[in-house]
Amino acid sequence: MDRPETVPTEGLVLFVVKATATSTHNTIKPLILIEELGIPHTIYVVQSVSEPWFARLNPHKMVPAIEDSPEGSDRRLQVWESTSTLIYLSDAYDKNGLFSGRNVAERAEVGNWLTLHTAALGPTAKYWLYFEKLHPERVPITTAK
Repeated sequence: MDRPETVPTEGLVLFVVKATATSTHNTIKPLILIEELGIPHTIYVVQSVSEPWFARLNPHKMVPAIEDSPEGSDRRLQVWESTSTLIYLSDAYDKNGLFSGRNVAERAEVGNWLTLHTAALGPTAKYWLYFEKLHPERVPITTAK
């Protein structure tokens, strides 16, 4: 299937699934940064991430994904995975270092917390939530730590 004609081809586009941009925990991350930095954008709700046109945008067929025309580039850039989108948005739009840090020390601190979230807190929280709230029977060892 070809890319739908309704998908914007200019400006920053945040691709999400479900009813709203805040329907998943990963799509809300870039949306918060986009709004905090005041970046003009369009939100596009993807009907199915399995469609071939979306797989060309994100080979893992997941959201969030963004597409943008970075300053100084003559092509559309696709960025996917929530952490990667945050890094791209801060590199491209956070000229005052509001999110990304104003100097090497601040950027290192941001990098520490962003990496901790991506590598440890996010995945751990997902499994904790599953075993604490959704698993049919309690398994204390899975939530104790």
